[in-house]
Amino acid sequence: RRENGQIVYERDSFLQANKNQILSLAGNSQKLKRLPTKTNPIGGAASAITVRLPKKQVRVTHVTIDDLDSFALVKKIAPSLDKLTGMTEKAFKEGVQRVIGEKGTFTDWGGEKNDLLSTRLIYKGKRRRVAFAFKGPGKGGTLVPGKMGKNGDQLQRLFDSVADFYIVQHWNRIAESVPQLMELIAVTTSFREDREVFYGIVDGTDSIRLVDAYPRQFTGTQPKRGKRVNKKKR
Repeated sequence: RRENGQIVYERDSFLQANKNQILSLAGNSQKLKRLPTKTNPIGGAASAITVRLPKKQVRVTHVTIDDLDSFALVKKIAPSLDKLTGMTEKAFKEGVQRVIGEKGTFTDWGGEKNDLLSTRLIYKGKRRRVAFAFKGPGKGGTLVPGKMGKNGDQLQRLFDSVADFYIVQHWNRIAESVPQLMELIAVTTSFREDREVFYGIVDGTDSIRLVDAYPRQFTGTQPKRGKRVNKKKR
């Protein structure tokens, strides 16, 4: 600064307080790149932001196929090592429609929010709204979020459906990342809309249990299967 026409220098309190850190960063280019700044807010690497929501304002429940009254007979069927290999996604969806008593017509198209939307799901003796996403044989191997939709955004679109329950079904294994992402979306949906949200998955094992529990509803769509193990008699 200038004082009486002359330039006067004085100690900068910020620089003095952070002198050691500044000198340390100046001598280490890698540490300097990782330092968050106004022009480089992420410091050369992804930064994690944690948002904590009040528990009382979040009502989210994870459910399995055994929890739903509409599929009560599934409880009588033990898991097996079979795989569904001869049923189309359309056939499985129509079988589920017959089980829950939904007679509507649902045509697949690229931008749909869900594959099946119904108000006929029964949970704890009451009718509830449900949105299903069915992933057929075309999506081989383990199901991950990236395989859901052209842009990997099917889960987000699923939760845009006007429903209480959000269910994802796949013929094979479902990666942990799918229910993890579903839980995250369910939490934000519950908080934003101030309502209870239910979510769950139906993997290959539960899919075949469902087919075996309701053979009449899946008549004409029975899948091919290998050797069965550990199956209770009915």
